[in-house]
Amino acid sequence: MSLTEIMATLAVAALLAADAASFGHSALRHIARQQALRDLRQALLVTSEMFEREWRIAGFSPTGTTFSGVPIAGASEITFEADLNGDGDRSDAHERVAYAWDADRRTVFRATLGASPQPWLSDVSEGGFELRYFDSSGQPLWDLQARRQASAIVLRLCAERQGGPGSGLVREWVRVTSARRNPALP
Repeated sequence: MSLTEIMATLAVAALLAADAASFGHSALRHIARQQALRDLRQALLVTSEMFEREWRIAGFSPTGTTFSGVPIAGASEITFEADLNGDGDRSDAHERVAYAWDADRRTVFRATLGASPQPWLSDVSEGGFELRYFDSSGQPLWDLQARRQASAIVLRLCAERQGGPGSGLVREWVRVTSARRNPALP
């Protein structure tokens, strides 16, 4: 084998090694992006399921006491109430839960009665927290007072995170439509 052949073989091997390294780097970037997307989907799933569960028990009372269950029903905040232990009031732990969107911090906060608000979902996109209220016939409710008696709600969440080095942002949406389990009473 001549020196020219050896140099040509080394050049081809170097090109193959560079191509393999480029492929490996691209694959790692893709894996990092997919992991970030999976984590984001998981966070959205957990938060939306928790929200839906609390919406569905709003207004619950094992003693038959009637109340709205939703004392605050805004576009970017909502509060749920339930008498979970049957003592006739809604002032015990976890019987009053509030959610509020803080656009400046890109975070939705959740607070239970007597506790300070805690981050519930971070990295929420601009306009990525939306609540819509509907009556029993499916008509949208625009009046704040009427929203307290809503029969159904739509929660829309959108969050975005860095997908890994050099892979940009990943964004994911979730939309939950849920009917109230307990009738909305004044």
